[in-house]
Amino acid sequence: MNHQRATFATNSGNMLLEKGQIADAITRYQEALSDDPNFADAHRQLAVALERSGRTAEAEAERKKATENHLNRNAHSAPRDFRDEGRDFSCAAWV
Repeated sequence: MNHQRATFATNSGNMLLEKGQIADAITRYQEALSDDPNFADAHRQLAVALERSGRTAEAEAERKKATENHLNRNAHSAPRDFRDEGRDFSCAAWV
């Protein structure tokens, strides 16, 4: 898994999608997902591109994957209390 490459490919796909180059954007999002299959942003953007190309069933499947991956990532996060680190901000933050 290479999240950095996945992020780069997703950003490239976003630029292509903005230019209306939908097929090329889809290819970039698919590359991103081959580098990081759990990258919710790539699934989400692939869904947008697929929707624009009329592939609604595939788009819906990608939206579901994006939601699942986003929820799974957040389920592993825990509240972090900065007071534990010797700093007292009198609040807890999600990381």
